[in-house]
Amino acid sequence: MTRSEHGEKRWKAAEDCGAVASLDHREGINILQNVSVLQIKQKLSRLSAKEQREIQVYLHQLRRRTPAWKKATAKKIDEVRAGKFTTVEELEARLRRG
Repeated sequence: MTRSEHGEKRWKAAEDCGAVASLDHREGINILQNVSVLQIKQKLSRLSAKEQREIQVYLHQLRRRTPAWKKATAKKIDEVRAGKFTTVEELEARLRRG
């Protein structure tokens, strides 16, 4: 059985039992090639709250792996180390002033 066939089989089994498949990125691409964004959204809307939360966590983890996210995070860390940040007290004062 090829990797793609294995992924398809896992996705189908997960759909049949109403569960979310635990797929790595490569398998997900192979499986989702013929599925529209609308179809994905429709399937996601039918998941339980717990399953939707699992998907949210997974998508957040994917975003954190991108070079853009890593670059932006490194920039923020560098700014904090250089003393370029707003303290809680400064923020509270700004909010009080309106």
